[in-house]
Amino acid sequence: MNSIVFFSGSIFAASVLLMLKSVEASSARKNLFLSILGKIDKRLGKLVTFINFKIYQAVQTTRYILMVQTRQYMKSFSLRLQEAVRNEYRMREGQIMGRRHVAGKGSASFYLKKITEGREFAERGRIEEDLVD
Repeated sequence: MNSIVFFSGSIFAASVLLMLKSVEASSARKNLFLSILGKIDKRLGKLVTFINFKIYQAVQTTRYILMVQTRQYMKSFSLRLQEAVRNEYRMREGQIMGRRHVAGKGSASFYLKKITEGREFAERGRIEEDLVD
């Protein structure tokens, strides 16, 4: 039903334009309606060209963002993630191997803390000197 209505409407509009054009051709002067329609047609052509250009710009910008910027962001994100994983691995490895900072209050904690300080400053701790003598 819709196609019949649109088809008949377009046939009617085309026949009206054809009759107006034939009247214009026989009288050798422009019809007011056809001159307005011609001006609108030129402006509509410019508008369609402008819209087409803006759409092309948007597509190119989107393509640049997706193809170039996303790739660079993912590369930097991957490097930061790798560095974070390495740091976490080193920290956990240090804790497993006994290189962690001792925070307890016991005598063993005090002894281990002194040994750690001695290693950090490349000198022997006081307790180690007492044991050697």
